[in-house]
Amino acid sequence: MKPITKPGIYDMPMADYLADPCETPSLSSGIARRLCEASPIHGWTAHPRLNPLYRAEVDERFDIGTAAHALLLEGRAGVAIIEAPDWRTAAARDARDRARAEGKIPILSARWEDVQALVRATRMQLNGHAATPTPFTDGRPEETLVWREGDIWCRARLDCDDR
Repeated sequence: MKPITKPGIYDMPMADYLADPCETPSLSSGIARRLCEASPIHGWTAHPRLNPLYRAEVDERFDIGTAAHALLLEGRAGVAIIEAPDWRTAAARDARDRARAEGKIPILSARWEDVQALVRATRMQLNGHAATPTPFTDGRPEETLVWREGDIWCRARLDCDDR
């Protein structure tokens, strides 16, 4: 992805957002939280462009919630359902790794129902709100906002822009 050099609203894959698309390293809410709650070194360590040894933490324990979030906001396109009982076979691990390389969240077929149940429960809660329209149903999901505060680039990813 070409670095962002102008403030604005952008559509981009989550992987590009997490990698920091700005022309110079930018401040996200996650990095700001680490700076405020821990220390500057924690913020530096967690920044994908400041820390040359940075490696994103990828773990199955995050996948169900991340897949539910993606399904709720963007539909099934961001999820890859892997037909395997677990990750123990080379074929299952290869399918998982291919999905991640394509920017998708790999979910074992046995866990797909859990993801769908989370989304159903979330939609039931949202449908109970008096807000019109129902939250997360009439807007543009997962847009990235990029702006400057003085010399500092900042970025945020909105779950749903209900403009």
